[in-house]
Amino acid sequence: MSPEWKRLLVSELADNTPRSTASGPFGSNLISSDYTDCGVPVIRGANMSKGRWVEGEFVWVSEEKAEQLSSNHAFPGELVFTQRGTLGQVCLVPPGAHEKYVLSQSQMKLRVDPSICDSLFMLYQFRTPEQQAYIDMNAIQVGVPHTNLGILRETPCQVPPLLEQKAIAHILGTLDDKIELNRKTNETLEAMAKALFKSWFVDFDPVRAKVEGRPTGLPDEISNLFPDSFEESELGEIPSGWEVSNIAGIANVEMGQSPSGESCSVDPAGLPLLNGPTEFGEFCPTPVQYTSNPKRYCQSGDLLFCVRGSTTGRMNWSDQSYAIGRGLAAITSSGKDHALMIRVLIEESLPNLLAKATGSTFPSVSRKDIESISVFIPAPSIRYLCKDVCSSAYERMALCFKNASTLIQIRDALLPRLISGEIRIPDAERMLEDVGI
Repeated sequence: MSPEWKRLLVSELADNTPRSTASGPFGSNLISSDYTDCGVPVIRGANMSKGRWVEGEFVWVSEEKAEQLSSNHAFPGELVFTQRGTLGQVCLVPPGAHEKYVLSQSQMKLRVDPSICDSLFMLYQFRTPEQQAYIDMNAIQVGVPHTNLGILRETPCQVPPLLEQKAIAHILGTLDDKIELNRKTNETLEAMAKALFKSWFVDFDPVRAKVEGRPTGLPDEISNLFPDSFEESELGEIPSGWEVSNIAGIANVEMGQSPSGESCSVDPAGLPLLNGPTEFGEFCPTPVQYTSNPKRYCQSGDLLFCVRGSTTGRMNWSDQSYAIGRGLAAITSSGKDHALMIRVLIEESLPNLLAKATGSTFPSVSRKDIESISVFIPAPSIRYLCKDVCSSAYERMALCFKNASTLIQIRDALLPRLISGEIRIPDAERMLEDVGI
C-alpha cells in the first residue's frame, strides 16, 4: 500500500455537519399504517439492490409524517446500510429521483466529507470481502444479528488520496454501468415477451380486434394467422380453432430428488447441484454445491420452478445440466413450444396455483398441480411463430446474462485489489483494455 494511503475510521470520514450519520426511527414511530400512496419514499430492505442505487418498489409516507421523522432522512449521494436483517448491504441514494427519503427502522446512513472522501469509492470499500468480514465479526448477535451507528463510526477504512479514490470508483463504476445495461436489456426483452404473449394468449387482443372490425396492429402475415371469431369451451370463450389443454400437454415436469448427503461437496467434482432459490441468479443459477450421485436432472433451456416453502413459484433458467434437489422442478418444453412461452402461461396461473399449495407452515406444490395448469393451445402456425419469437428473445437474454456474468467476475476480481492498493490504476486500466472494455 502506498504511504499516501491512510487507514481512517468512518467517524473521521463523515461530513462535519449535523446528522451526517443517522439511523431509522424507533419502531413505534413508523408503522405500516403510516404508509400512504404518495409523498416521501421510505428506504427498506427491499430497496437495497445488488446494484449501486437504492431502488425498487417503495412505500411512502406523507410530507407531514416525513417532517416528524426529519432526523431519519437520507438524501442523494448518501450511503445507506442495512442495520438489521441482511447485514452487509450498502447502496447509494440516487441523484435526481427524489429530494429526500425516510429511513426504515432497519437502515442507517452516512454522508461523507466530499473534501476527503468519494461516496462511490466508499460504496465499493464496504463491498470488499475484508469489510464484509468486519461487519459480520462485529455484529451484535443477541436476538436478530444487527449493527448500529456506533459500530459503523468505528469501522476502519483504507483511504487513498481523493483523486485516486475517484479514479478507482470510475473504473468499478464503468463496469457496473455495463452490468446494469445488460440487466436492463434483459428486463426489457422479458417484459416485451410477456406483454406479447399476454396479449395473444390471455387477452386474445388480435382476435377481439378482428371480431370488432378493428385493425390488429400486426403485419398482415401475422394477423392472418389469428381467427376472427370465438367459440365456447369448458373455460369460457376461446378463439375459434384453439384448444384447451394443460401444462402436461405441452411440457414435461421433472420433480427433483435430493442426492445422498455423503455424495455432496463444495468441491467442483461431479454435477452441480441445485436445491432451491438460494442458488438462483438473476437469469441462471449460481451453484455452490456438487454431487457425485445425482438422482434427477435438468437440461440447458429448462425452466426451473421452486416447489417447496415460502419461495414456491419462483422461477429461473437452466443454462446447463444440473442435478436438482427436492425443492425444485424442471419444466422441459415438448418441442412445439418454447419454455419462455410456458413461463408466461404459468405466471398467469401462479396466484391460483399458490392458493392450492398444501401445508400452512411449509407450502408445496406437486407435479400434478403444475401439470394441471390450464392453457390455451393455438393453431400450429401460431405456435411455430411463437416458438421463433421466444427463441430469438431467449438467445438475446442468455447473451446479456453471459456478458453480465463476465463483467461481474472482472469487477469482483478487481474490487478488493484496487481498494487495498494491491494493484494501481494504470494496471487495472490495462487489464480492462486487454478484455476490450
